[in-house]
Order: sequence, then C-alpha cells, then structure tokens
Amino acid sequence: MSIKKFELIIAVSFDVTGIARLPRVLHDAGCRVTLYAPSGLAIGKTRFVDSHIQAPTRLGDFVEELRVHLEQRGSSYHWLIIGDELLLGEISKHKTEAWLEAWFPVDVRTNAVELILSKFAFLSAATTANLNVPRLEICRSIEEGRAIASSIGYPVLLKAAYGFNGSGVRVVMHPSDFDKEFHELFSGGELAIQRYVAGPVGMTEVLFDCGVPVCWCSSYKRASWPHRNAASCIRELIDHPDVEAIVRGVGRLTGFDGLGGIDWVHDPNTDSLFLIEFNPRPTPGYHLAEAAGVSFAAGIRSVLSGEPGYEFQSNAKARAKLIHMFPQSTYLAIDRRDPLMLARSLADVPWSDPKLAAAYARRVVTHYMPGSLRQLAKRKLRPPAPRLDPKDVQ
Repeated sequence: MSIKKFELIIAVSFDVTGIARLPRVLHDAGCRVTLYAPSGLAIGKTRFVDSHIQAPTRLGDFVEELRVHLEQRGSSYHWLIIGDELLLGEISKHKTEAWLEAWFPVDVRTNAVELILSKFAFLSAATTANLNVPRLEICRSIEEGRAIASSIGYPVLLKAAYGFNGSGVRVVMHPSDFDKEFHELFSGGELAIQRYVAGPVGMTEVLFDCGVPVCWCSSYKRASWPHRNAASCIRELIDHPDVEAIVRGVGRLTGFDGLGGIDWVHDPNTDSLFLIEFNPRPTPGYHLAEAAGVSFAAGIRSVLSGEPGYEFQSNAKARAKLIHMFPQSTYLAIDRRDPLMLARSLADVPWSDPKLAAAYARRVVTHYMPGSLRQLAKRKLRPPAPRLDPKDVQ
C-alpha cells in the first residue's frame, strides 16, 4: 500500500546552518518538500528537497512573490514552514491581509504575533502567566538602565526586543562594563535588563499542534560558536521535570503551530529551569532527537494526517549523550586547534546526503581561507557569463 505524501513548503531568506538538516526529518515523515529560497543556500543542496523555487534576495520582493505563489498554488500545500526570524518579521507586516491567515504560525488576529516577535512582549506575558522567568525590567535610557541593573544586582543580561543568534543579548558582569554594553545594543526605544542566572543554558525543540505540544527533545548547550550567546555547536541530551510545564505554558501563551525552540537556563541552586526565550522557527536540533528516543518525523506525520493514536513523546530516555553538531562544532574545533573535537564533529556529518555534506565542508574551508584566495576561488568556480550574439543586443 502506497504511503500518502504531504506537500509542504519551506521558506528561507538566508543561509541558516541548522535548517538544512530539517528536510530529512520531513522526508521521513512522508512529506514532499518544496524549498522557496534564494540560490546558493546550503539547504538547497540536500537531496531531501524535492523542488526548489528560486526566491528574490530582497525581503520585500521575497514575501510578495511568496504571496503570489501561495495564492496560486496554496491549495496543494499542507504546511508552510517559515525558516528564519528575519523572514518571519517581514511576513508579519502583512498580518491584516487575508492571504496570511492560513499560513502564519500563530493567529494573526491576536496579540500572539507580537508575543513571538518581541522578546519583551513574550517574557512579560510569560511572567504574567506564572511561568518561571528571571526578573526582567524595561529601561529607556542609560541612567534608568544603571538604576535597574543596580536594583537587580550584577551580573545582568541586556536584551534588545528583536534579534537572533545572540545578536540582541549581552552579559554585563560588573557595573564598569554596563555603559559599553548598553551602547552596543541601544538604538533608541527600549532595552530589557534581566537577572542573570548562573547555570547551564539549554534548549527544548518542540512540535506544536495549535499550541498543544506533540513531542519535544531537550539538551544543554555545552558550547556555542562563534561566541557564547550564539547558536549551540555541542549539545548534551537531557531531561528535566520542569521542561513539560515550560513547553505546555509556551504553547498555551502563544497558540504556536509548528516547529519552535525554547531556551532556558538551569539554576543549580534550586534545580529549577528558568524560561529565557522562545524561537518561533525551526531550530537546529530536530535530527538529534532520535538519540533520545523521540521521533519528530512520527509526530509531524500524525499532525498532518490528523490521525489519532500518536504516543506523546518527551526525551525521558535521554542519558546525558553528548553530540558534536556538524558543521557547527567543526568551526569551534578549528578555532581551538582541537583534533579530538574535530574528529567527534565528523560523527554528525550527513553521510547519506553527500551534496549537503560537501556544501557544509566547503563553507568550513572558505571561512578559514585568506580573503585573496577566497576571491580567487569564487572567480574560478563562478560559471562564465553567457555570450551575447550581437544581433540580440537592442
């Protein structure tokens, strides 16, 4: 008996490293994947993308052409996955337009749009909903910020309302560092100042079905690259009794539908988890979940088919398994000149997806290549421009 295929489309506006591993999970769920993205992205190399629609690089044009495509072909898709936060923010500008209602991951008629886009709005609402959030206050000037930081007590976190991959976060360890870090983030408007919880930071990847978590997998971020607030490159699979309350609380708060990631910090003094952020897009670790006994592919198929009987899964089978993510930990290994870490990162290479593995490897090589050699390589590898016949020139 043939297995029903579910048509879905992934929209990605720039080269997000982790999302290129997602099409494999979707393929295993019985999905036929259409990619809507500019050329040259790593995700365009995976063999688990069935078709690739070339998208414009300018965000405004990207969204407009996506709108036209969905209005023409939307009935053939079961699901739109918005793959990065820049694109999510641009698409949200159309929240009053009827075409978006069926495709956005939260109800565009509610304040849930602001909750998933603004760190301030989300954390404020989470606090009101009695989720475990470190103390947070908003400041509008450096003088106000200094006073709040002194009241909370150092170290503190500074957070911009919008940002990704750690770009909107600074850790201020001492009052003498406050002004410098403040000026790096503040561009008018508001900044959040939050109590710093000294403990391991972690993430829970979740599949939500209209706000109800179907399955999830949690891990500590044991190392990040290129800086401490950036995306993780080494994960340690874990389970904690507080995870379920956080996951279900975020689902109730946002009504989110699809794949997202929740950041938290583990306070060793109280053995409790504090919610610090929600990432309203696919995060890099879904392909790791099988090592903890979680099948996101099975969960996705259950949601798309609407068939009952899917057994709820958390990663209770996790046993402190350490995973060096490829290619993220490869960069870190090279920076640290650590051959053992480099060897461990190769365990996560997508060997069954050779073109994607090659694309990742090329990015690692070119990252460390001197600028002059990089430009030479680009000229050598760039296809020659087509010759014009003089009669074709007007």
